[in-house]
Amino acid sequence: MAPVGQRGQSGFTGFGNYQEMMAPPAKKRRRKWPFVVLGVIVLLAVAVGVSGFTMLNSAKTLKAQANTVMTSVSGIKDQIVGGDYAGAAAAAKKIDDTASAMQSEMDGPLWGLASALPVVGPDIQNVRTVVATLKDASSNALMPLTSALEANPPSALITSEGAINVAALGLLLDSLQQAAPVMQRCTDSLSNMTPMNIEQLEAVMGPAREKIVGINDTFQQANAFAPLVGTLLGVDGERTYLIAAQNSAEIRSSGGFPGSMGTLKINNGAISLDDFATVYDMLTDTTPSSVQFTEAEVALFGNWMTVPRDAGFDPDFPTVANIWATSYTARTGNSVDGVIGITPCVVQKILAITGPIKLSNGTELNGQNATKVLQHDLYWKYLSGTPTESGNQICDALFAEAADLSFKNLIGNMNSETLMKFATLMMECMQSRETMLWLTSETDQVTIQEIGWSGSLDTTPETPAVGVFFNLWIGSKLGWYLDLNSEILGKTANADGTVSYEVKTTFTNTATQQEVYDGGPYIMGKLDGFQSGDMIPQIYLYAPAGGTITNLVASDGSTLSSTTQDGLEAYLWFRPSLLPSKSITLTYTVTTAPNPEEELAFYHMPTLTAYR
Repeated sequence: MAPVGQRGQSGFTGFGNYQEMMAPPAKKRRRKWPFVVLGVIVLLAVAVGVSGFTMLNSAKTLKAQANTVMTSVSGIKDQIVGGDYAGAAAAAKKIDDTASAMQSEMDGPLWGLASALPVVGPDIQNVRTVVATLKDASSNALMPLTSALEANPPSALITSEGAINVAALGLLLDSLQQAAPVMQRCTDSLSNMTPMNIEQLEAVMGPAREKIVGINDTFQQANAFAPLVGTLLGVDGERTYLIAAQNSAEIRSSGGFPGSMGTLKINNGAISLDDFATVYDMLTDTTPSSVQFTEAEVALFGNWMTVPRDAGFDPDFPTVANIWATSYTARTGNSVDGVIGITPCVVQKILAITGPIKLSNGTELNGQNATKVLQHDLYWKYLSGTPTESGNQICDALFAEAADLSFKNLIGNMNSETLMKFATLMMECMQSRETMLWLTSETDQVTIQEIGWSGSLDTTPETPAVGVFFNLWIGSKLGWYLDLNSEILGKTANADGTVSYEVKTTFTNTATQQEVYDGGPYIMGKLDGFQSGDMIPQIYLYAPAGGTITNLVASDGSTLSSTTQDGLEAYLWFRPSLLPSKSITLTYTVTTAPNPEEELAFYHMPTLTAYR
C-alpha cells in the first residue's frame, strides 16, 4: 500500500491535497453518438413504415392498372375482327392513358429510391421498361391504327358486287405497315430485359409483356405479307390457285390425301370458284417427267413421288404443291399461280364464320360437326362393314361437295366482318400447317416462307424444331384414330452453346377391336399378310436446322435409315406395326445448333385427336 497522501497507481490512497479533493467534480463529456443513431433509426423506422404503406398502395395501384391494360389489349384484336372499330380505338386510348398514369406513379421518389436497392432495383427498372414500352406501343402504333380504322372503317373492303376492294384494303395495310416498326421496337426492348427476381412483379408484368410480343407477331406477318396482297388479288391480271382439300383420315406428311381439288380465280379482287372434283379427275396418274427428284427424296419416299396424288408422303409442302401444279397443268392444259392446301378442320372453321351448309344427302355441316362428319361419320354410314363401289363414289362426291359449298358460301356471303375473320383464320391455320400456300413466283414464295406460311421443312437454327410426320401405308381411314405426342424428358446445356434434349415420341392407334370388326376393310384397311386395323405407317423424323439426332431407339428394335433433306438430318421408320389400342415409340437425343433463341419445339401434320 502506498503511504498516506501519496498518489497510487490507481488514484489517491490518502487525504493529501485537500483542495483538490474538495473541489467540485468536473462534468464528464457524454458520448452522444449512440443516441443520435438511435434517433435516426427510430426516424427511419417511422419513415419506412410510412413509405412502405405508401409503396404498398402504389404497388396495388400499378397492379390494377396493369390488369386494365391486359383487358384492353386482349379486347383490341377481337374488336377489330368483329368490326367494333370505335371500341378498339377506345381500348387503345385507355391503354395509352393507363400507361401514362403508370409512368407518373413510378416517377415518385419512393420508386426512385427502390430502384437503387439491390435485388429489387433491377426489377423496378424492368417494370419501368414495360410501362414505357406500353406507352410507346399505344401512342405510336395502336392509337394511330385504331383511329384510322374508326375514321375509315373497312366496310368499304367489299364492293356492292361482292368483290374485295383492293384500294381500300391497301389503305388498311398501309396503317399496319406504319405501325409495324413501332411494335418491333417495343418487342426488342422487352426482349432485352433481364429476368425479374421477384415473382410477384413477374406475375403482374409478364403477361403484359407477352401480350405486346404476341401482337407484334401479327403486325410483322401483315407487314411482310402486305406487298404481296395486290398481286395475289389480281391487280395486274387474273390469278388462278389450285385448292387441294386434303383428307386427314388418310393422313400424309403434308396433311392428307388430296381427295378433291378445285380452282379459285381472282381478278382485281373479284373472286370466282370452279366446282371441286375428285383428285382422279384433276391430276395425271404419273408425275410429269419435268419434275426431278433429289436422291434424298428417292431414298425417303421412293415411288410415292411418282404418283402425284401420293406425293404428300413428303412433308415439304412446296415440293408437293409443285408436283400437283405441274400434274394439273399436264392433265388440263391450264396453268396456276399457286396451290393452297387445306385440311378438313379448316372447312369447319370457315363454317363457324359463314354459317352451316347442307349436303345433297341432307347432312348439315356446321362450325361444330364438319370435321367429324367428313372424317368419320360419312365413311361409317356408306362404307362400314362390306363396302360397295357406289358407297365409295358417294363419299368422294360428298367430300368434294363439302369443300365446294363451304368456299362458295364464304365467297357468296363476303362482307368486311367475314373477310377480317377469314383473314385471321388463315393466318392461324397457316401457322399450324392446317393451311399451306405455295406460289409459282420464286420471289413471292420466299416471302411466304419467311412468314412461315409455306409448310416447308423448318430450316431456322435460332428456333430449333423437330419434325415428326406420319403416313398410312395401306389404304384406310385410320388417320381418324391416330394420336401423336412428343415430350421432353431432360435438357442439358452444353459447353459449346448447344442444348441437348432427351425426347420421347409416342404414336397411338386408338381404334378398338370392336371398331375394327364393325368398320370393315375400307375403313380399317386390309392387305394380304397384314392384320386389319394395323396402321403400318411410314414415319419420318427431322432434326432441327444445324442440329443432330442421336441415340435413336425404336420400340420395335428397328434401325431407322437416314439421309439429309434440305440440309436437315432425316430418318425413316419403315412400316412398323401399330395395332389397334397399341402404341409405338421413338426415344432420341436432340442437340440444337449453338446458342438457340428458343426452347425446342415440334412440328407435324395436323391430326384429328381434338375432333374425336
